[in-house]
Amino acid sequence: MIDLTMKTSVMAALRQGDMKRATELALDALKNGQQDALYLNLRAQALEAHGRDREAMADLEAAHALSPRDTGVLEALGLLRLRLVQNVGARDAFQRIVDIAPSYAHAHFCLGLAHEALGDLERAAQCFKQADQLEPGRSETLARIAVVASRRGDFDEARRYAGLALASNPQETYAKFVLANVDLAEGKTAAVIAELSPIANNAALPPVDRALASSTLADALDAGGDTDAAFAAYERAGSLFVEAYTSQFAGRQSAYDQVAGLRAEFAAAPVNPIKMPLASPAQTNGEAAHVFLMGFPRSGTTLLEAVLTAHPNVVSTEERDHVGAASSLLEGPGVIAKFGRMSEVEAGRFRRAYWESVAESGANVAGRVFLDKLPLNTIKLPLLHRLFPNAKIVFALRDPRDVVFSCFRRRFGMNPSMFELLTLDGATRFYGAVMDLFETYVTKLALDVTHVRYEDVVKDLEGEARRVCKVLSVEWVDEMRNFAQSARLSATPSGLQVKKGLYESGAGQWKKYERHMSAVLPLLAPWVQRWGYDKSA
Repeated sequence: MIDLTMKTSVMAALRQGDMKRATELALDALKNGQQDALYLNLRAQALEAHGRDREAMADLEAAHALSPRDTGVLEALGLLRLRLVQNVGARDAFQRIVDIAPSYAHAHFCLGLAHEALGDLERAAQCFKQADQLEPGRSETLARIAVVASRRGDFDEARRYAGLALASNPQETYAKFVLANVDLAEGKTAAVIAELSPIANNAALPPVDRALASSTLADALDAGGDTDAAFAAYERAGSLFVEAYTSQFAGRQSAYDQVAGLRAEFAAAPVNPIKMPLASPAQTNGEAAHVFLMGFPRSGTTLLEAVLTAHPNVVSTEERDHVGAASSLLEGPGVIAKFGRMSEVEAGRFRRAYWESVAESGANVAGRVFLDKLPLNTIKLPLLHRLFPNAKIVFALRDPRDVVFSCFRRRFGMNPSMFELLTLDGATRFYGAVMDLFETYVTKLALDVTHVRYEDVVKDLEGEARRVCKVLSVEWVDEMRNFAQSARLSATPSGLQVKKGLYESGAGQWKKYERHMSAVLPLLAPWVQRWGYDKSA
């Protein structure tokens, strides 16, 4: 039973802006057994302030269960999920607020952030523009529209909205980043260096802001041929990102430790350790074929996807995680045993959830080849093999030295795996661990894998595409040769590059930084040899 006098006191404290008093009263009420959504929300905010995110999440989930239409709880839940890189859950929370309160501008803004984090730039732009219509002139919203426009390659719109944001707030940092990125794309490297050096070196700014400035500054220095200064700026950016995100990933298993644990468990297992269904599950969504395109980030998956989806009978959803909750089976020890306990009823639920996610993304797979492209699905191969034993696997390769250097210098949406790529040492270590795991999976699960080398696609697009077409059971069509014209703009770092078509300068970029990479090259040497790149070095 809720004490109405206490509830009135809490709300009065909030109206007066006395958050400390409101939180103290809420904590007392909870100690006395009064379960209320407002009290749980206030305690969750206090827990978050002390870095106790899991407890905060539990409180917000409980508050949402008590009051499903409480937009304050939904907003707090969505923001925490977004910060913890639970982007699908964040999107769902913000979408619920928009459904309940369609005129609430900040809900549309937050929904845009979630869509942007998920790589859906078109929906993100729609949400940000709706927020601007409901609450015009907010510099944060205008800057976000500019960011998305820049990522989509619409530089005119990017400049316009960045200018509007700076007119509203001359200190809007993200608008400055947009203008610098547009200048960089247009070859104005001196302007970029002048614009970003003060931000990169301003210790009063948040680490993320300085890191973003340093990263783009490094690209400008690289374009100008100053490799020493560029490498130093890339390193500084990585260190600042580590500083900014370390607390976010504290208290959970790192991506590297997960990969190392999976590798140890499967390496010790016999061949075919996972019990497969006696009868192969039916294709559950009417697709003509199901293909997983994977590898390691920056290995050419975006280029290959663009070439293949130029075929009218091949469809993809870009880099979306459709596996969802089933991925939890790969966490912690005893993964093989978990698969052994999986019933066909449970597997069927996971398959249905997968195809529902695909349909939600807007892909119509009926009668077509569905290409599920997500590079680090590599880590999830046992799960994918258990759920979809008939699916084909295409594995993208690129010179490991180019892969690691590119991962180190480019920035991705942050999650535990991308956190491993923030330093050159970390990217090297993680690459080796994932490749070790992949090779172990192939051996132990007796997988049939088609390998495709990025460099071969660049040199002989039609020959390589025809080879992969046979795997997909489709015929070559001339549209695939002109893939850049029909390529959908991807939110990945490769998106704008792919829209420009083929270019051979993507190979061997690491060579400019060979001296700077001297400490990690011996660690990459076994993979350079394993994938045959020592012969073309």
